[in-house]
Amino acid sequence: LDISMNNITQLPEDAFKNFPFLEELRLAGNDLSFIHPKALSGLKELKVLTLQNNQLKTVPSEAIRGLSALQSLRLDANHITSVPEDSFEGLAQLRHLWLDDNSLTEVPVHPLSNLPTLQALTLALNKI
Repeated sequence: LDISMNNITQLPEDAFKNFPFLEELRLAGNDLSFIHPKALSGLKELKVLTLQNNQLKTVPSEAIRGLSALQSLRLDANHITSVPEDSFEGLAQLRHLWLDDNSLTEVPVHPLSNLPTLQALTLALNKI
């Protein structure tokens, strides 16, 4: 499902509850600044989530926590300044993570330790 470039500013609770078999969700280039903690609940088969080029200031930890099948997460080109400790809990299948072009001042070592299958990480264009 690609709903990129639609000026979406927030995702409400259960926004995608009717898509239990969805494997890819593209939300790039919107004006997302808020993702309800339960906005993505029910997306048990989701493998790819693109949230780049939005207005996020932090990793939407609670919203992505239940995405156990997620393999690719794009959070690049937002305004992320910090990565909370629990940001990637439950993402045991995550292989690719983009955090480039944000406002990070340090490598989020502890949150990344929760990603046993991580193969590629991009942190370019930050303030590290």
